[in-house]
Amino acid sequence: MLEFLCFIDLARKLFSIFLTNPFRIMQCLSSKLILFLGFLLFQHLRLFAQDVHLPSIMPTVSATVPVSKKLDFNFTSFCVFSVSKQKVWGIEYPSQGRLLLVQPSLIYKFSPKLNVAASWAYIVPNPFTPQSGTVFCPWQQVAFNHKVGNGKINHRLRFEELFKQKEKLNQYYRTGRIRYQIGYQVSLQGKTLEKREFYLNVNHESFLNVTGTYLQPLSENWNYAGIGYVLLNKSKIEIGYMGMSMARNKQLDKINYNSVQVSYLFNFTPANLIDWWYH
Repeated sequence: MLEFLCFIDLARKLFSIFLTNPFRIMQCLSSKLILFLGFLLFQHLRLFAQDVHLPSIMPTVSATVPVSKKLDFNFTSFCVFSVSKQKVWGIEYPSQGRLLLVQPSLIYKFSPKLNVAASWAYIVPNPFTPQSGTVFCPWQQVAFNHKVGNGKINHRLRFEELFKQKEKLNQYYRTGRIRYQIGYQVSLQGKTLEKREFYLNVNHESFLNVTGTYLQPLSENWNYAGIGYVLLNKSKIEIGYMGMSMARNKQLDKINYNSVQVSYLFNFTPANLIDWWYH
């Protein structure tokens, strides 16, 4: 609720600036957005003292292949590994894989600033253990971006359905939820992001359950802040902090993954492959 009130206050101030001086809003929005996302990140860290806190690592890979001029195929996967064994409130949390995502998707680009996408993703809680099980997750989303200063603000709105297997085979719980992500990316070395340059990437994503069976209406919050580097072939590597806060029960308790995320992102275009081969 405090995060929501902070957002409303920020929106009110920006609207008042817009009424008095429309051009000034473009100058101050990027700094205010970074401060707001930084506040969300601080709130996430502060809440760790109240819930289960599991330090972890999160290797991530994302590859995009053009199918046509307008259509791309993307494959994204990550796995969250808790790195320390803990016992919290009588519950054992061993050091092991906690969450695996396998996500193929199709992306249709209306323009460089607007696209829609769809996927049938697979989520595996507690992978590599006998307790693992698959959650099927079809989703549809719209994403758009706009330039602010030297950076770019990204918005993503997604509707997804989770089908979680019950104890009896071939029976599933269904949950429908809405995810909204807002992020900011900016070059740290120039006005535009070029090869061999570092950049800053921060984002916040909230999850709202709207249909079906769920533990809490606001089930998850993800916060990310990282530094990236553009390689010769337009691929990117990133390292940063990912805070994932997830509902643990109906009493508003959460389990938090405090992760170091290492990401590799690559576009498989002919030019990029040639660039990679000769460099």
